[in-house]
Amino acid sequence: MNTMKYYLRILVITLSISLFSNALIAQNNKYKDKKNWDKEDKKWGSSIGGWEKIGNKTVQKITESDEFRPTSRRTYSAIKIRVKNNPVTINKMTIYYDNGQSQEVVLRKFIGPGEETRIINLIGNKRRIDKIRFLYKSKNLLGSRAEVEVWAKRN
Repeated sequence: MNTMKYYLRILVITLSISLFSNALIAQNNKYKDKKNWDKEDKKWGSSIGGWEKIGNKTVQKITESDEFRPTSRRTYSAIKIRVKNNPVTINKMTIYYDNGQSQEVVLRKFIGPGEETRIINLIGNKRRIDKIRFLYKSKNLLGSRAEVEVWAKRN
């Protein structure tokens, strides 16, 4: 009986260490990612090479359909999505324009922290974005949420 308790204790300790180390790794990655992005923001501001951050969204759930409204009313020719803190798989997104038209973009793309999607050209070139609807999944680790940033190319 004592041998069984001993092995059970070892199992509990091993699982605890494993879970704790994964949480520490996630927090370290979050810190490194934030540190790099802060450097980039200080160096370039919110506009980099004609690209402008038009907003961000925190992913609250593991699987989610979310709507995003840009902070700017300018016209744009392309967009790209950046991810911070935790990985996100973006299945598809629908871009709705001011004139009532929409553009569906199927990505099915895993994006790690600090990575971004390909450049997505907007149909009709110079377009004013009303909203963007995302369908994505996230692996939210202990205490941290993925953050999705939308960047748009100014005309």
